[in-house]
Amino acid sequence: MPEAVLTTWMGIWQNKDLKLSYNADFTIHGRKYFDGDNAEVETFISVKE
Repeated sequence: MPEAVLTTWMGIWQNKDLKLSYNADFTIHGRKYFDGDNAEVETFISVKE
């Protein structure tokens, strides 16, 4: 799972169409984080208008 989180953030940082503001970017590692092959992490990013 840590690799998937890193891959997600790398994809966000490399996306030239996103206007990131870097004010409040975070992930939530809830119950689904521990769900093996079906694990999920919510990723939230702040963007400029």
